[in-house]
Amino acid sequence: MRRRVWLIGAAAAIVTAVAFVVTRSSEPALPDPPVFTILADADPDVARAITSATKAVLEDRSNHARWVKLAMVYQANYMLPEAAQCYEQAISMNAQDVQSWYFLAIVRSYGGNLDGAVEALRRSIAIRDSYAPAHRRLGEWLIDFNELDEARREFEIAIELDANDPHAPIGLARLALQANRLDEAREILHQVTNAPNGQIALAFQLLGAVYQRMGQTERAQRLVQHSRTITSEDHDSWLNTVNQHRAGQEAKLDYAKQLVLQQRFDEAIGVLHSLDRYYPDDAVIPNNLGVIYRAQGRLEDSTKEFLRAKQRNNTYFEADYNLAMNCLLEGESAEEPIRSALLQSAQQHLDRVFVINPSYGPAVGLHGSLLKQHGKLELALSRFHEAARLDPARPQWLYSAAVILHDLGRNKEALDVLEQVLTSAPYFIQAYFTLANAYVALGRTEQAQAALQSVAQLQPDHPALAEAMKRLNINRNTPNLPRQSPPNRPGN
Repeated sequence: MRRRVWLIGAAAAIVTAVAFVVTRSSEPALPDPPVFTILADADPDVARAITSATKAVLEDRSNHARWVKLAMVYQANYMLPEAAQCYEQAISMNAQDVQSWYFLAIVRSYGGNLDGAVEALRRSIAIRDSYAPAHRRLGEWLIDFNELDEARREFEIAIELDANDPHAPIGLARLALQANRLDEAREILHQVTNAPNGQIALAFQLLGAVYQRMGQTERAQRLVQHSRTITSEDHDSWLNTVNQHRAGQEAKLDYAKQLVLQQRFDEAIGVLHSLDRYYPDDAVIPNNLGVIYRAQGRLEDSTKEFLRAKQRNNTYFEADYNLAMNCLLEGESAEEPIRSALLQSAQQHLDRVFVINPSYGPAVGLHGSLLKQHGKLELALSRFHEAARLDPARPQWLYSAAVILHDLGRNKEALDVLEQVLTSAPYFIQAYFTLANAYVALGRTEQAQAALQSVAQLQPDHPALAEAMKRLNINRNTPNLPRQSPPNRPGN
């Protein structure tokens, strides 16, 4: 659990507000809201959020919604005892408040009170039994109590309510692994990790545990290593309403990141612009704006933001990395001599990165892409392998190495590398096309067909799939199947 955030200034404001509150003698006595003790520096946005929500409660202690909001603000900013106290007060005013029971359960679990968490969650489900995350959370906690049959029922209910939430199947995989039913656990976890929303750290950790028990140690280690690079989404819309109350620079940056993952780019830009006004010297903010603009295809605006980041901090090498990437992207559609000038600029930006941080994996991989554009395939291959070692979270580096090996006619080596790619990133559609190409080149048509069948399962409407399968079935000596740019190419 993250350390608690300590506030300055909030207590004085709260005490001042208390002095102005007059409670009529005819009203039942209601408690004061909790006052958070001030011990150290804190983000002023957090202090303002707590002070504002507390003042609102003090102005009308009988207002249930104000107690809930104060609880959410405390919970979102990791002040768990205060959050629990406010939720309990809200529940005392409305015992049918299903979300307050749910949030109280989560707060109690974070604080280590699992008995109290299960009790509160059962109360929430008794009021409303149609919210899938409540059932799968209950299933997860029941495993800790060794109530395995009931845990299974809760996971199955969650799947019936929301078949797209991957967390409940992960719970079933935990049960299978605990019973040493390894094939069952592996099948479930492969289905989860192959799904578009299946990039969940726990799923890869459990899959690693399965392969470890099966004796495939190297594969298990790669999966566990990959799990450490993942920031998972919780797929909990109720909890998302709490997280919106997170305050401070770090919280807003995290919130903007979540908006980007949901492709809500304009909202993310708005969050970052509001931060930019409060932190005019921070290079991270314009750098993140540049990344979003690039995702929208606005390369000119993107480049301006990266340059603005460098103006704020000339040693902020991530800005040079991103400027190099933009140069490569612009060079893809440029004609000579502009293309050569852009590639030269990309090299200059990368040189500045390597002066500050020669082991920055993404820049090493981007250097491989630049070398490939210059036709220096062996050098590019070496850089891609080095990037994969330094930056194992990104499967495109090994994928790019596999593409070069295939282009060089070294298809057996390409197959070995592609197996590593698809072990850590089984959702990587384009790797299956390259796998099929390598199998065709080796005359192993049935395996090429199997690779394309994997694409058909993962993305049946892929624009290149129908043509690839048709050509492969018609002529076993067909040249390479269609190959598009990898999905994680610079700029995507």
